[in-house]
Amino acid sequence: MVFVLVGVSLLFIGIGYIVTEDNAKYLLAGYNTMTQEQREAIDLASYLVTFRRFHTFLGSSLGVIGILCWMLLSEQITALFL
Repeated sequence: MVFVLVGVSLLFIGIGYIVTEDNAKYLLAGYNTMTQEQREAIDLASYLVTFRRFHTFLGSSLGVIGILCWMLLSEQITALFL
């Protein structure tokens, strides 16, 4: 259970760092369907900073709360949390 928990946490954190300005037009939902004029109107650099912070927080909070559930409660509750 701990390996799954750490793996999912690292996956979320990794997603935040995998998406860059170069590959955003292929990976970001909604952004990839915009026209070139619409893409130029978006401040992608600022959006990616927020995107990275969100995914880092999501992955780390999932890991911390999941490990606390696993240590203090049970594996079944941790599985439900995941």
